[in-house]
Amino acid sequence: MSSLLPPQIFESYAYQKLEPTGSIRVLRLSKGELEDRLEGTLNVLDPETASGYIQYRGSADYVAVSYTWYDEETPYGPNETSEYLWFGSQRLPITKNLSKLLHRFRRPWWEVDLWIDQICINQQDDDEKAHQITLMRKIYQQSREVKFWIGEEDENTEVAFSLIEKLAALTVGLNETTQLPPENAIRDDEHTKSVGLPAFESLEWKALLKLLSLLVFQRLWIVQEIALGPRVTVVCGEHEVEFDLLGSAVTYLSGTQWIRPLQLKYLDIPGRCDFIQTLHNRRQVCRQSHEQSLELLLLSTRRYQVTIPADKIFALVGLFADRTTDGVVPILLYPDYRKSLAEVFTDATRYILQTGSLDILSGVEDASIRQTQGLPSWVPDYSSFQLATILGMPNAKDVLRYNACGENRSPPVWTSSEPQLLRLYARDIDTISMLSKSLEGNDPWSMFSFLEDATRLLDELSVYPTGGSTIDAFWRTLVGNFAFPNLYPVPDEFIYHFMQYLVQAADGLKAWSDHERASELDTTSTPEVMSKVLQETLAGLAPAPPHGKSNGSLYAAALRHMAFFRRFFYTRGEYMGLAPPSAEPGDSIFLIAGARVPFVMRKVEEGDWKIVGECYVHGIMGGERVEGPGEGKWEWIRVR
Repeated sequence: MSSLLPPQIFESYAYQKLEPTGSIRVLRLSKGELEDRLEGTLNVLDPETASGYIQYRGSADYVAVSYTWYDEETPYGPNETSEYLWFGSQRLPITKNLSKLLHRFRRPWWEVDLWIDQICINQQDDDEKAHQITLMRKIYQQSREVKFWIGEEDENTEVAFSLIEKLAALTVGLNETTQLPPENAIRDDEHTKSVGLPAFESLEWKALLKLLSLLVFQRLWIVQEIALGPRVTVVCGEHEVEFDLLGSAVTYLSGTQWIRPLQLKYLDIPGRCDFIQTLHNRRQVCRQSHEQSLELLLLSTRRYQVTIPADKIFALVGLFADRTTDGVVPILLYPDYRKSLAEVFTDATRYILQTGSLDILSGVEDASIRQTQGLPSWVPDYSSFQLATILGMPNAKDVLRYNACGENRSPPVWTSSEPQLLRLYARDIDTISMLSKSLEGNDPWSMFSFLEDATRLLDELSVYPTGGSTIDAFWRTLVGNFAFPNLYPVPDEFIYHFMQYLVQAADGLKAWSDHERASELDTTSTPEVMSKVLQETLAGLAPAPPHGKSNGSLYAAALRHMAFFRRFFYTRGEYMGLAPPSAEPGDSIFLIAGARVPFVMRKVEEGDWKIVGECYVHGIMGGERVEGPGEGKWEWIRVR
C-alpha cells in the first residue's frame, strides 16, 4: 500500500541589504565530495574596516571566479537555473554551468572562499548590481587569484594544455627584434621536432584548435576579469594552466602565422586567436600600469559577446583609467540598467567626446548593420558586430598612422536642450562621384571581383591630384597605404606584390567566367581593363623586385584587412578612397577637427548632417587638405 507525500516547499534565499560603503559578499563553499549537495554561507566583507577579510599577502583570501553563466552549447541564454545552492533551509537557483564549476572547485576537507557575481550580487536588485559593478576592479585586483572556468574537460583537454605549455616555452627570451620562424615552418617536421613540438599532421594541433574555439573566450565580461587578476588560472574540468602561458602560446601562433595553415587544414574548426590575443594584451597593459582609454577599450572589444546589450559599456567600467582620482565612476558611465539602450550608448559616447578625443566617431558602423533604435548617427551601435577594420583606431602605444586634420583641434559642442545634436568644427572638401560594389566576402573570388569592379572605374590613367601616377594611388588606396606588420606608408616595392596579385585576379576571373558566370555578367572588358592596368604598372619597373620575389598573397592580406566591407570610390576632385557600403554618389567628404581620418557625411533635414562612416582618401591622410582648395571652409556643422 502506498501513501502520497505532501509536496515539499522550499524557501528561497533572502539577501541581506549591503551597506553603500563598498561592502561585498563572499561565498564560503562548504566542504564535500564531488556529487554532494552544494551548500555554503555568504559573508559580508567591509573594505573600509577590513572586517571579515582574511589577509593573504596583502590581499583578501578569496578566489574571484571568471566564467560564463551558461553552457558552451548555449553561451548566451536561455537563463536555465535548474540547479541550486543551499544556505541552510534556503536555496538559491543557479545555472547549470555554475553548478558544474562549484562541484569542481569544492574540496572534501576544507571550505573554499569564492567571489562569484551570480551568487555574491543580488541579481534582482538593480541598484545593488549597479554599485557592485563599480567595485569589480577592486574585487578582482584584491583577490588571491582568479580562476577562469572554461567548462568540463574532454578527450582533447590534456593534450591541448600540454601543447600550450610547449608553445609558451618558445616565447621565453623573445623580444621585438627576434626573428620568428616563417609560416611554412610548421609544415617542416624536422623543425617542429627540433623545438619540441608535434608534427603538422599530429592530432595534437586539432585538439588545440578546438580549445581556442571555445565561445567562453568571446565573453566581454572576462576581459576585465582576466586583465585585473593578480594571477589567473585557466580551469577545464580537472586540468589547469596559467593564463599567461595560454596568452604567450597564442601570441607565438599569431606572430609566426602558424595559425593560418592550421585553420586551412581543419576548416570546420575556427581556431581563432584574436579574442585570446586581446585578453592577453589587455592583461599586459594592466600589469605594466599603462592607462587605457575608454574609446580604445570599446573599439577593440566590439566583437565580444554579452547577454544584455548595455553590458557592452558596463562590462568595461572597471578597466579604463580616465576616472576621477577618488575612483568614483562618472555619472554618464554609471551602470544604470533603467536607462534605455540608446541612452546608455549615447551617454558613453558623450563622455568620451567630452575628454577631447574624437576617435570614437570612427566606431560608427555602416547603417546596414546598426540595430539599436533611437541612436544619433554620431553614436556607434556597440551592440552590433563591427565588420570593417577601424581606420581611426587609437593605438595602445599612441602610434599615429593617419592624421588627416593635422594639429587642427576643436572640441565638439552640444546643449542640454538638444542632447542628440552634436556640433562639430568641420570642412567639406569633396564629393563622391562614383563607387564600386562593396567587398563582402573573404574568399578569392569575392576579392578578385572587387578588384575587377574597382579597375572599371579607372577610365583614364593619368596623374593623380597630389602628383604621381594614378596606378600608384590606386594600389595604395585599396590597402589604405598600409600593410602588415606595421608598414605605413607601404614601401614602393610593394607594387610588385600588387602586380602579382593582379595577374592572379585576372587569370582567376577568366577561368571563373568560362565556367560559372558567363551567363550572369559581361566580362569581355575585364581582360582589357586589367591588362591596361597591368601594363601601366609594369611601365618603368625593374624586371624583378629589389628584395626577393613578388608575393601576391601579401597584397591579398593587406587588401582583405583594409577593404573588407568597404567600397572603392572616386570623387569629383579625382581623389580615390575607401568608403562604407552605404555611401552614395553625392555624399560629402568632411574633415572633422580632432579626428584622425575623414568622414563620409550626408545632408539631412534643416541643413543638418549625419555621419555615414569613416573613410580613407588617398593623398589627404597626413593633413594635406586642412588648408587650401576645397568645396567649403572650416565651420561649425550640426550632426544628428
